[in-house]
Amino acid sequence: MSDTVLNVVVGLVTSVISASGVWLWQHARSARIVLATNQPVAGRRDENFLRTVVVNAPPAKIQHPIAVNFEKQVELLGYDLDLPHHGYVGAGESFKLRWYFRAIAHGPPGYRVFVHIDGQGQRIHGDHDPLDGKYPVRLWEPGDVIVDEQKIDVPSNYRAGSYTIYMGFYSGETRLAVTSGPDDGTSRTVAGVLRIQ
Repeated sequence: MSDTVLNVVVGLVTSVISASGVWLWQHARSARIVLATNQPVAGRRDENFLRTVVVNAPPAKIQHPIAVNFEKQVELLGYDLDLPHHGYVGAGESFKLRWYFRAIAHGPPGYRVFVHIDGQGQRIHGDHDPLDGKYPVRLWEPGDVIVDEQKIDVPSNYRAGSYTIYMGFYSGETRLAVTSGPDDGTSRTVAGVLRIQ
């Protein structure tokens, strides 16, 4: 394809880059036209929605570092809690959990993240597709560092106390086993504690 034709096509597309460095150009209003290249096109703004959430290395400081290996496929590096108050969240409020994962192997198909926040005889569920399904686990490449942020609402009837944060990966009734790191014996890791008051 000549440079002239490429410039015309690029005028209609949005860029997406995979962690492997291959640039994909997709029509901004339609997924029917895709152009792949190994370099960005000069003068085009990077509109890659994955550029800040699929990275080469984790941040230098993770609030709650943890090393958990799930069947030698995915490693949990840690998480950050973005709480509305210093050290706690109130009943009826929301907070953000930011997970940091490293893909060790190609992602297993069909898996999602589950989050259980248990305490006081109650459970908050945070099950979700990482990155809102925009980069499913099955597409993760070895070496990818995934920054997955989720918002969690605390029901207004929750009592004050310490709640244990558990997380893992599941597909239907199957969970990836924890092969190293904190494990509660049910193929989920004990990630930490959330204070509700």
